[in-house]
Amino acid sequence: LKVHIKNQVDSGAQIIQIFDSWAGLLSEKDLPNYIYEPTINIVEYTKSLNVPVICFPKGIKKFKDFCEIVKPSAICIDYEVDPKEILKDIQIPVQGGMDPKILLTDQENLKKEVKKYLDIFKDHPYIFNLGHGILPETDPKMMDYLVLKIESLSPFQPIQLALLQWYCFQKQIRKNLILHKIRAVNFFVHLLFHFFYHQRHQFFLCSNSLNFL
Repeated sequence: LKVHIKNQVDSGAQIIQIFDSWAGLLSEKDLPNYIYEPTINIVEYTKSLNVPVICFPKGIKKFKDFCEIVKPSAICIDYEVDPKEILKDIQIPVQGGMDPKILLTDQENLKKEVKKYLDIFKDHPYIFNLGHGILPETDPKMMDYLVLKIESLSPFQPIQLALLQWYCFQKQIRKNLILHKIRAVNFFVHLLFHFFYHQRHQFFLCSNSLNFL
């Protein structure tokens, strides 16, 4: 994994995201050996390369404990946790949260859910993303609506680049990404400049998913 991370960074990745899709299946007594210790090892190595790291321990429930022990640069949350509790417990930037099944409903329901997350995290460093992957049966038109709705509700809101890539490939506008005014802002830029000025049309490379269980 460290070799892979180093290769990703050498190839231009500016953020590493570690996906642990099965973290929630483990009992609490197994977390130190199988979640905390191996993740700390990877996080510390990534930080030694002067690259921030986002962790996504799906289903772990105790995100506060995870952040205090592992100390990632940012935390990605799944759709099974209460975002209001995350807001109270977590000080570092937060990513994700919205249930991908919302994209299988209707536009009005999607609008309410998007607004909910944007409102909850309006005063906290936040990267909009789903709480897990986009489902295969998702209508591309709902993705259109999702991105445009984020745009209208919060014009400078950072959006996770993988979400935008899916959207852009569906729309066949990848080469014209900037012309379509879609934003994906590195969360550190968002943190540093949020109260001073906004970085529009700026894109950062994030590594491929790292699943290590």
